[in-house]
Amino acid sequence: MSIPRRATPVKGAKIPSSRSERFQALKTVPPLLRMVCKAHPGLTLATILSRLVRPLSPIALLWIGKLII
Repeated sequence: MSIPRRATPVKGAKIPSSRSERFQALKTVPPLLRMVCKAHPGLTLATILSRLVRPLSPIALLWIGKLII
C-alpha cells in the first residue's frame, strides 16, 4: 500500500526556477538532519548506513557470481 502523491504543488509554495535557487534551498538540509538526529540518533544512523550499503549489494552479488563460475 503506497501513499498517494500530490498531483499539484502545495499552494503558496514557490518552486525554485534557477540553479542557484536550488542550491540555496539545500541550506535547509543540515538543520533538518540535526533535528532528525536529535529525535532518534540510532534510527538516523541505521538509515544512513542502509543507504550506503544498499547500492553495494548488486556489486557484491556480481562478485559472488564471478567466484562461483
